[in-house]
Amino acid sequence: MKALPVILIGIGLAAIVTAALVIRSNRPVSSAPSRNSQVGSVVQTGLQASTEVNYNPVNESLPPPASDTEAARAIHEASIRSTLVKYRTAVVTGNRRAQGSLLASLKKNEELAVRFAEEDLKTAKNDSDRKSILAAIEAMRR
Repeated sequence: MKALPVILIGIGLAAIVTAALVIRSNRPVSSAPSRNSQVGSVVQTGLQASTEVNYNPVNESLPPPASDTEAARAIHEASIRSTLVKYRTAVVTGNRRAQGSLLASLKKNEELAVRFAEEDLKTAKNDSDRKSILAAIEAMRR
């Protein structure tokens, strides 16, 4: 039980760092150079062999990076989403101590957390997910 808060904090930090890196890079994955963009051919002339490498860089221009404000907003939203997922897990597992601390954090950003929970409710795949989302919404509104 003592390791659970550490694990939850680690997951949250990983989500925040990932969101920051994605926003900072702000380029589609498909624009990264691939191994196929380097074509090597060996031309043999008599006893001499030479290697000719043709590199075809991506000619697309990258969009400008996100502003600091946009990056901060995305990181904040990722943190709230991550906390909401952890809270739902605490509800399902019956971990009252984790529920209390996570709920306190969610209530600081109640409007945004409820909005994210309602979005999750629309895409819930089963009754168990719906039940945990509804419990989270109800607890945040108390």
